[in-house]
Amino acid sequence: MYSRVVSIFKILIILILSAVTIQAQKTDIILLYNGDKLTGEIKEMEYAKVRFKTDAMKTIYIEWDKIDFIKSDKRFQIDMEDGSTWFAMLETVKDSGNNQLALIVDSISINLDFNDIVRIIPIKSTFWDRIDANADLGFNFTKASDVAQLNFSGKASYRTWRLQRTFSFSSSVTSQKDTNAAQNHNVNFDVMRTLDNAWFFMGFVGLQKNTSLGIDLRLLAGGSYGNEVIHTNTAVLGLSGGAQLTRELAQEGSHWSAEGVLRFDFRKFEYNDPEIDLTSDMIYYPTITPFGRHRLELNIKLKWEIISDLYWSLTLYEKYDSDPPPSSSTNNDYGITLSFGWTY
Repeated sequence: MYSRVVSIFKILIILILSAVTIQAQKTDIILLYNGDKLTGEIKEMEYAKVRFKTDAMKTIYIEWDKIDFIKSDKRFQIDMEDGSTWFAMLETVKDSGNNQLALIVDSISINLDFNDIVRIIPIKSTFWDRIDANADLGFNFTKASDVAQLNFSGKASYRTWRLQRTFSFSSSVTSQKDTNAAQNHNVNFDVMRTLDNAWFFMGFVGLQKNTSLGIDLRLLAGGSYGNEVIHTNTAVLGLSGGAQLTRELAQEGSHWSAEGVLRFDFRKFEYNDPEIDLTSDMIYYPTITPFGRHRLELNIKLKWEIISDLYWSLTLYEKYDSDPPPSSSTNNDYGITLSFGWTY
């Protein structure tokens, strides 16, 4: 009996070690035009760069136009410039001397032009592999004015087939002698469902606090429908419209309102050394009930790389409210912050 138990235990250990070994194998292949051959794991291709994980060199970034051949037996989501989306394995073929990406779909090979591919996302099997995250921390202090400002922000996204869930937050506290600290906090959770031809639907919930505009707490929930009108591997421009239900709590009391949501999102990426990433969004909220109030939010963030996964970022925000609570002494709040960040 004892020997049988030991034998079963040995078999389980062998099976576990085999599974770990298989999972750890990095069998994707990339050949560069200069003749270099790389074996590893394709993490993603976005903004004309492949994030490639190897055992010898850890994670490296390869410019898309430097690749002569790519092959993987795993399944990926491939987004095209025309808005179409494919789910398939990858292999490069030559067509009249030009690179084509051959997608193996149900034993049928479909060729796509390299230059038309916007994004390649692996359909990953584990929870942690599907997460992308970053965080920024900044602190400013000026002795002459006795003003101190602390900024903390971050974002984490979890991606599966056609669905992307994103949690983001930003917090800014400005302290000045003999005055109450000004606080600006935002917490958001979005779920985006990609559709055909670069269309998408998004549902969202959020919490906001802005003492400069007299808002002790704002709760919101809604949805929007939109399209990525620019959809290339170096730039994305998304336009969307929808509605949300909002509850505001201020010193004077609380109230419910319904608002329209018109959103503009733009991102531009340059992979020269250093890498530069520009992200901006502008959201306009026309109040439906009661009618007549207008709100506007603008956020611009510029990131530039210091070394791999470490970067500086410059952030500009502007918030405008045509009819803020009476406890507010201004219609707008704005700020500029310089932060140090890390990407996971």
